Amino acid sequence: MPYMSLPKKLALKNLQLPVGTRIKFIKELSSGPDEFSPGNLYAEKDGLGEVVGHDCWEGHCVKWDEWPHPFGAIHGEEFVQDHNYQKTKGAPR
Repeated sequence: MPYMSLPKKLALKNLQLPVGTRIKFIKELSSGPDEFSPGNLYAEKDGLGEVVGHDCWEGHCVKWDEWPHPFGAIHGEEFVQDHNYQKTKGAPR
């Protein structure tokens, strides 16, 4: 009798989180100064935000709560799902 096998593990960057999912940035995301701009801070390390789409080449279009414009970020390398968000908002468990 054959045994059941576990499903293959999916790399986080290949896993699409639903739009509206709360996230936490695990590193600072910024662009340095150049001839066009003095540089931008897109998200601080440990900052919170949310997934707003999937039309970015990085896999997820996200928005930091302190920056009004969405940008692309890689799940597992630049941000992770914020599992504590619902607990702190008093949502049913």
